[in-house]
Amino acid sequence: MTALAVGIGRTLPRGDQLLFTRDDYPNRGLWLLDTRNMVTARLTRDRHRAEDYGTWSPTGNQIVYGKLNQGVFTPCSMTLPRKSIICLEDETLSRIDNMIWSSDDLSVIISNSASYDEGFIYRWQPERSIELVFTLPFYIRNIQSITDEDYFLVSGINQTTFFIVAVWLDETPHSQILYELETPMDRFEVQAFPSPDGRTILLLRENSDRLIDLVSISTQDSFEQRLGEPQTHHIIEIEGISIAVFWSPDGQLLAYTFELQGNEGLFILDAASRTLVHSISLSHHFDLSQPAISASASWMAYVETDWSYTTYINATLYLQSLTEHTNLITITKQCHACLRTSSFQWRPR
Repeated sequence: MTALAVGIGRTLPRGDQLLFTRDDYPNRGLWLLDTRNMVTARLTRDRHRAEDYGTWSPTGNQIVYGKLNQGVFTPCSMTLPRKSIICLEDETLSRIDNMIWSSDDLSVIISNSASYDEGFIYRWQPERSIELVFTLPFYIRNIQSITDEDYFLVSGINQTTFFIVAVWLDETPHSQILYELETPMDRFEVQAFPSPDGRTILLLRENSDRLIDLVSISTQDSFEQRLGEPQTHHIIEIEGISIAVFWSPDGQLLAYTFELQGNEGLFILDAASRTLVHSISLSHHFDLSQPAISASASWMAYVETDWSYTTYINATLYLQSLTEHTNLITITKQCHACLRTSSFQWRPR
């Protein structure tokens, strides 16, 4: 374990744990950062395989992740605190696009897509085999389990249309289209970001003029109407390229990142009032990763990448207190891609 210094006498918020991936040899693997003592601990130690897509179970007692070896992804589940690992030794999956836990904490849902016309959803219960449970007629971009609900929200796109679909994976799997938008691939970019409770979806729409339109969709309206355009509420329009939008686990904060004229920024808003809580700006040559907000809403983590070097990149993991608005900890590495954020998630409470 590596201890990381913080300011003497500083009052720390409640302890939270951040899961993240390092890809610098010999430290390749999944790591855990604990804010109670500002210590990082290594969870996996396979130096020869890339381990990624780590995500917590709803209870925070297990982590599922993908292990890539010779072009084949193997899903693995780790139970804490003993770190006992179960892997599916099956060459069914040549790729993993999304991997999440079901809200009942019993199974892992995995999606991948071979083309824009077909997306596959698999279910894996650790210690059992994996099964294909549903197919959708589009490329699956994102799948999310909904707190205390028995359905998943799935978004994706084919050659002409963007979809948001509710999918039930019970004894008779079925789906319902909640929203669809014609999106010619050469003109529009659309992404969906559901709230943790699934009641609101933030829809990010980018047109050919590089204007970002962020609107809010009520899924309750969509379920009731079933047909037609659900009511949308305009939030903000940005001149630039938006990277992504992210909710805090309790749904009370939302963050969005954007790029404008080579510079990037991050804004954190109160989800109800849409008022600004915090902001970060970066200069040219820097990339800003997705932010991750802790379950207690006390911490935010993000990775800043400096591409101005010619032989390597400089990647820095920042842990910032949202209560004090100060950076308490940084981990900086000079390597090719040593701090990745596809496994970048705070432990649920």
